[in-house]
Amino acid sequence: MILILGAVCCFILLNPKYQDLKYRTFRTLTFVGTGLSWIALLVHGVRLFGIEKMMKQFGMPCYFLERLLLAIGAAFYGTRIPESK
Repeated sequence: MILILGAVCCFILLNPKYQDLKYRTFRTLTFVGTGLSWIALLVHGVRLFGIEKMMKQFGMPCYFLERLLLAIGAAFYGTRIPESK
């Protein structure tokens, strides 16, 4: 799954057609969607081991923090907050 999502993300980022500013949000959402593919793995882990074990032994809160930071960074990139001021 991640191989296909990564290939699609690379194609969109490197294709000259999508280099225009009007595709900036689309490129950002593609990157975020690839980054959020971990949700399928967590759902699978919760079904196998239960939520308590996933929270304690597999460090699920760290994954949530990591993805939150990824989303914040992508939002800064997509909206160009630092550059627009």
